[in-house]
Amino acid sequence: MLFSRGVRLALHLTCALSLSIITSAQAEHRSPTSQSAAVTARQADVLPSTARRQWDADRDWLRFTTGILGDTAITDDMRALLASGVAPDTQDRFGRTALHAAAVLGQIELARFLLARGANINARDREGRTPLMIATSAGGFDLFSGFAPTSPWEYFWTESLCWPEPSKARDRRVKPLRNWYAMVMAGAPMLKLLLDAGADVAAKDSAGRDALDHAALGGPTGFERMLVGKGGTTEQSRCDLTPERSPEVRGLRLGMDLREVAAHFSVSGLPKADLCGRLALRLDWGAELLGQPAARPQHLAGVRRAGLGFLDGRLAYFRVIYKREAAPLKLDEFRLTLSESLRLPGRWRRASNEVLGDQSYSIACDGFTAAAGYHVGPYVEVIDEAALRTLLGRDAETRLRRLREGEAERERRRREFKP
Repeated sequence: MLFSRGVRLALHLTCALSLSIITSAQAEHRSPTSQSAAVTARQADVLPSTARRQWDADRDWLRFTTGILGDTAITDDMRALLASGVAPDTQDRFGRTALHAAAVLGQIELARFLLARGANINARDREGRTPLMIATSAGGFDLFSGFAPTSPWEYFWTESLCWPEPSKARDRRVKPLRNWYAMVMAGAPMLKLLLDAGADVAAKDSAGRDALDHAALGGPTGFERMLVGKGGTTEQSRCDLTPERSPEVRGLRLGMDLREVAAHFSVSGLPKADLCGRLALRLDWGAELLGQPAARPQHLAGVRRAGLGFLDGRLAYFRVIYKREAAPLKLDEFRLTLSESLRLPGRWRRASNEVLGDQSYSIACDGFTAAAGYHVGPYVEVIDEAALRTLLGRDAETRLRRLREGEAERERRRREFKP
C-alpha cells in the first residue's frame, strides 16, 4: 500500500506522461473544423470505454487511484470510469466503494471529488465499515499484526529507528512502524474532511463497533478527540487528563527526567540515546538490573518487569508487567482495578484484533493513551502521543536527508565522470 519515493516519482511521471499524450493527441486533430466535433466525440468515448473494461476485469477501486498515500491527484481513469456510468457507491470485489478507497489512502482531494459527484459519505463496505471508520483506524488495516508476543506500542520504544549507518535488515524490521506513522499523517486530514462533511460518528459496523472503537484499533493516534462531540457522540466517560496529569504507576509518570528515573530505580550505566533522541531501558527484577547489581525496589513489589522509553531525556512511554499472582487474572477485573486505583476516567476499548494472546484494551486521554492487556502477566502501559509523533517524524526526516544526500552524491559523480 505504501510506496518508496522512487516509486512515487515514477507514478507521478507516468500520470503526467499519460496526460501529455492525451493532450497532444487532441491538439493534432483540431485543425479541420469540420472534423473537430466528430474527433472530440470519438476521444470522449475512448477513455470511458477503456476504463470500463479495466473495471470489468479488476473491479478494484484502488486501481483507479494513484495508489500514493496522501496524494492530491485524481487520475484520468477515475474520471473516465465515473463518466462511463459506474456510480461511486458501487462496491468493488473487496466490498469497497470509491470513497472507501480514498479513505484507505488518505486522498482528501479524491474524497472531495467523489462527494461532489454524489458519493454516499456513510456507505458501507463488506464488513459494514464506513469511510469514517477506515480513516479513524489508520487505513482500516491491522498494521500492528505480527508483533506478538510484545505489545506493538512497546515496539515503538524498544526498536531503534535512527542509526548512523542505514541497514536494509533494520529498515525491514521497523517498516511497520513507519507505515503506521505515514497512515496516521495521511489519515488526520481525511478524518477532518469526513467529519466536516457530516459523516455519522455513531454508526456501527457489522461487529457493533463505532468510529471510536475503530480509533482504538488504530493505535495511539489521538483521533478519538476529533470524534468526541461530533454527530451526537458525547462519550460522557471520556478521559480529559493531560500528560502532565497522567496517572502515576509505581513511581512512574510521563515527563519524568531520565536521571530522576535512574536514581529512583537504582539504575547505573545508562546507555546513550540514538540519533532521534530515543533511549530505552528494560528493568527486569532478577538477580541483576540492566546488568548491574541492584536491590529490588520495595515499592515495586509484585512487579515482574518494566520497560521505559525516553525522548530527549524525558519519559515518554512506560510499561509495567505485574506478576500473575499480584493482579486479577481476569482482564476485565484487572482493567477495572486499574481504572479505580489510577483514577483513570474513560472507557476501555478493544485495541487489537487478536483473539488469543494479548487482547489489549486502551483508554485515549488528552495527549496520551493508556493500555492494558496480558503478556506473561497483566500489564499497563502509558504512551505520550506527541512524543511518539516527534520520534517518528525525526526518523522520517533522517531518511529523507539521507536520500537527498545520496542523490546529491550521485549527481556529483555524474558531473565528475565525463566519458
